[in-house]
Amino acid sequence: MINSNNLNTEDRIVKLLLSSECTIAKMHGILNKESSISLQAVYDAVKSLVSAGVIIKHSTICSLDAGWRIKTALALSDTPDLPAPKEGEVQTFNFSSFSNLDKYWKHVNNLFTKTVPECPIFYYVSHEFWIYQNDRKESQLEFITQNSGNKQKTYILVGGNTVFDKLYKDRFRQYRQIQLEENPNLKRNEHITICGDFVVYTKIPVKFSRAIDEAYLKFNEEIKLDNQLQKIFNSKGSLSLQIRKDKKLAKKLRKRISRDMYVPRHEREVWSLF
Repeated sequence: MINSNNLNTEDRIVKLLLSSECTIAKMHGILNKESSISLQAVYDAVKSLVSAGVIIKHSTICSLDAGWRIKTALALSDTPDLPAPKEGEVQTFNFSSFSNLDKYWKHVNNLFTKTVPECPIFYYVSHEFWIYQNDRKESQLEFITQNSGNKQKTYILVGGNTVFDKLYKDRFRQYRQIQLEENPNLKRNEHITICGDFVVYTKIPVKFSRAIDEAYLKFNEEIKLDNQLQKIFNSKGSLSLQIRKDKKLAKKLRKRISRDMYVPRHEREVWSLF
């Protein structure tokens, strides 16, 4: 499937044709450089895509069918529904791994971005250890940098002041306002996201949170921290994500998170942040 981690031959052809039309011979040359594939396999995939109405073929030249492209773009432009509990209600989603929890958290955050694209988002994390997940690093970097050019501001409070907390701030301060604070009097195993009246709690077992704190304090080399975090990520445990709709709680947490940050007056007023 396009933009997924696992692309079959048909997916690769569609991705290639997104930019321009292409002959089958040229298509085979490009795909074969990426990974070994026979010319016959390319012909078979093209035949399947033509039959499905995805591409059109004139002689040996292939291009995406305009009708299919327009209908697909329109279908993908619709924003899916955001999990939306009513005021005072809570929705809980349970996970067995850091990776699956992170995937759903990003799904929810992307929906926030689509639903209220200019509403400032506030975050609290004990440490930004999520960037060290081996199978999620690319996704995390994309998430951090993707909003740098739009109007949506992000503010993040990191509950630590270790070497690696400072390193995170130095690396990503151009994309978001980051404040480091030791012992901010917030639960270290509950990371928080606030957008509008919604509060999202990302919860990990206390034993994992303590092990992560110990790793951040113990190591001075990033590779050693990384290796220790992988062991924690691979441990079994019960993780969860809770979505609450609570206007008063959202204001209280925004105020706490941004206590030592600069939040422009017009943002505070337009979005009734505090």
